[in-house]
Formats: sequence, structure tokens, C-alpha cells
Amino acid sequence: KLQFLYLIEDARAVSSRELSTTRGCEATMPKQNAQKPWIKNHTLEGDGLLTGFYDHMYKKNKEFKSCEEVLCPDTIVYDHNFPRGWYAYDKKNKELVKKQGKELDTSSIYNALSKSDGDVGIVASYMHSFEDPDTGDPVTHVEFFNKEGLQEFVNRKTKKEGILQRFLVPKGRNNSVIQAVWSPRVCIVQRKTNVRPLMGADAWKDPYSCAVTYEGPSHYSEDGTCAAKTTANIKQICSNIVEHFYNTEHKHITRMVLYFKVDKQNDVWLLWCGSIRVSDRSQPSKMPLNLSPIFTSPNSSNRKGAHEGERLISDDDLVELDKTQSKLACDPMFTRSYVASPPHSPGHSMGRKGGGGRGLGH
Repeated sequence: KLQFLYLIEDARAVSSRELSTTRGCEATMPKQNAQKPWIKNHTLEGDGLLTGFYDHMYKKNKEFKSCEEVLCPDTIVYDHNFPRGWYAYDKKNKELVKKQGKELDTSSIYNALSKSDGDVGIVASYMHSFEDPDTGDPVTHVEFFNKEGLQEFVNRKTKKEGILQRFLVPKGRNNSVIQAVWSPRVCIVQRKTNVRPLMGADAWKDPYSCAVTYEGPSHYSEDGTCAAKTTANIKQICSNIVEHFYNTEHKHITRMVLYFKVDKQNDVWLLWCGSIRVSDRSQPSKMPLNLSPIFTSPNSSNRKGAHEGERLISDDDLVELDKTQSKLACDPMFTRSYVASPPHSPGHSMGRKGGGGRGLGH
């Protein structure tokens, strides 16, 4: 028995030495990246603003036709500070057309996009994506322009890779955008509507806060559903896009996130593509679909020691948020305490830096 116990102890000692040696080797070896980089099955595959999506919708199939029943507002794709393509829907011929070359001059772009619709002061939007230096995640920057802002943009010397798009006036008083998450078996269609009306002084003064939906903070918009007819139209458009892509690229779209808008005539317009996955029979896509895109606002300021997209919030911004919260919550105590007499105004007993200040919610 004693010999048997000694053998067990020797075996345990050997096992513990081997285990410690193995752990020591693991500690000295360089750590490999746990996340294996995904191999793209197609150049279009990815997340964020996919500027190449419009060119694939315009690409002619065997019948020399672009993607059917895809209505797209005037969209100019910028690359290396210059416009590379101007995509629009031709209602007469019912097809997507592309302008390039001499037609992409600054004056033509401004004249086409600066035409406002009635009392709506917003005429265009600009989007571009970049990679977060810390996480590597795609971040999309969004701006909305009135005529003056559009004039300033087209005269900029530096324009990052993105799209300048004519602002499509939606059906109703508030801007509303529809998101469609498509897969071969399921298509989820949801809507976001901005809480501020498009017609009024606010839209001229601050276009972003009156137009942003999926591209901005949640307090700017409300979630909603779509009518059955609109949902059916969007599903049909998604099917047409998938079929056209297969006919031209001979590969299957397996996942797709698109954004749409319905105009006053109840026509459904495709705005942009935020994510897409592609596969073929021999190589299915293994890239996970990103359903939580990151956006930044035009008020985001770059400063020394800060990352791109980080924002400094001033007292005036906080007061505006207080007013918005007051309208949404209908809280009379909140209104009397922070809106009727804001903390930095004369006669308010509590300072923002003092012990009382604004305790909850900020």
C-alpha cells in the first residue's frame, strides 16, 4: 500500500511540473489574435456606408438593364476629393442612370441638389465612413445641409470617400426612414421618425436635429411600424436587388441592411446600404452581420487627445436637451427646476458645478 501511495505522489509531482512548464511556455509565447480576420467573398462585402453598392445596382445584366424597380434619389459618390459617379432614377425610362465625366462639375451638382421642396429648408445630406483607430469598427459620419451648407460643402477642398445625396421630402411633417434587414428566409422592416417637424425655423437653423433618424442619438427619433403595402414593396425591392446581383456577379447575397424612404406619392426610394454579406456555393460568408452601426454627428469635434467623433457638450447643448426631455416627459417639476430657470441663468440657486446641480440623468 505504501509503495502504491508513493507511486501516486510521484505521478502527481511529474504532472504538476509538466503543467507549470507548459504554462511558462504559454506565457513566453506571443499572444495571437483571437479573432481570425474574415476573408471577403466579394469587394462589396462589409459594414458602414457601402459606396460601391450604387454601381452594382447600375451594372447592366444580360438584357442590358440595371436593377429593376429601384428608385434612388440623386446620389453623388466622392472618392479622393472628387465626384466619381452621379446616380439617379430616370422616371421616363424607369431605370437607374449614371452620370460621369464633365457632368460632375460643382455648379451642376449644386444646381440640381439645391432645389428645395416648399417650406423644407433641408436640401441634401452627406455621409462618409471611417475606421475607429482603437476598435477597428466602421464609423459613419452624417451631415444635413440647407442651401448655404450645400454651397460650403461643394466648395470644400477635402471630401472624404462618401455620398452626397438629395434630401427626399418624406410623406408627413417629420422625416421618417425605414430600415430593412434582409435574409433569404426573413426580412425585418422597421421605421424611425424624427420628433421635430421639417417645416419651421429649427430645420433652417439646425438641419441635423430635425432630419436625423437611424444616424443619430435615440432621443431625436421614435420607433414605429410600416404599413403592410410599404413592407411588401420593400421586400420586393430587396428580392430584385438580390436577383440582379446574382445575374451580374454570379454570387448570392445572404444578408443585407438597407435604408428607404417613402415620399408624398407613396413611392419607396432606396437611400443607402449599411451592411452586406455575400457567398457562393463553395465559400459561404462567415462575417457576422453588424446590426449596431456607429454614427457621429456634425457637432463632433476633433481635439488634441480625443478620438474622431467625440463631442464636447456645452451648457447651451444641455439646456436644449432639457427642453427636449421636458416636451417628451411632460414633467412639470423638471420644467420648473431646469427649463424655466436653467442652472447657469441669473436667479437660479443651484450651480452646475455645485453640490446640488443636476443630479439625475446627466
